[in-house]
Amino acid sequence: MKIQVHSGTQHIFIPLPNCLAFNGLTECIAINAIRKNADIPLTHADLRRLFAALREARKEFGHLVLVDVDSRSGDKVKITL
Repeated sequence: MKIQVHSGTQHIFIPLPNCLAFNGLTECIAINAIRKNADIPLTHADLRRLFAALREARKEFGHLVLVDVDSRSGDKVKITL
């Protein structure tokens, strides 16, 4: 997974290995954050299936763009699988 942020003269590039992005610890952190901030009935099994689907999509489609946002002020955020 690659996270790119461009804001004016600041450029941030974060390469994040998929094994770190989609593991059990990330699953626990995500479940707790979702339960705390949103009213979505999401279980650990649901999130495990989502992570498995993302890993499979990475194998099948290669560098799949998940998020690509450009603001009027010129800020850009791009997350690639």
